[in-house]
Amino acid sequence: MRARSLTGLMTAAALALLLLPGAASAQTSSTLVADNPTTDCLAPVPDTVVAGEIGTTVDVATDAQIDKVTLATDYGAGVVDSSFQNDGHEATVVTTSDVTAYIVWSCAPVNGEPVQRNDGSDV
Repeated sequence: MRARSLTGLMTAAALALLLLPGAASAQTSSTLVADNPTTDCLAPVPDTVVAGEIGTTVDVATDAQIDKVTLATDYGAGVVDSSFQNDGHEATVVTTSDVTAYIVWSCAPVNGEPVQRNDGSDV
């Protein structure tokens, strides 16, 4: 359980560094969350940070069920639409501003441990 928390913390720190290049103000970037309404993992596992000039539409697909997608965008941006397909293994997120980085959080097992949803059922 501890490794899972540290991985999430390190990934969040990496995303925070992407949001604050140099000594820039925190008001130059926003972090948005597109949450999968049908999935609620107890401890979602982050994938690697994808960074670059991504545009306003992000399409992702994973082997594990997606819990949420966090996105770095310009300050004041918002999510226009998000949809999760293929039983939660694919997602499309549309934002009002270009995405500069994102992380997919999924219900993936860590070190062979079973992953549970918040309702106690196994994934």
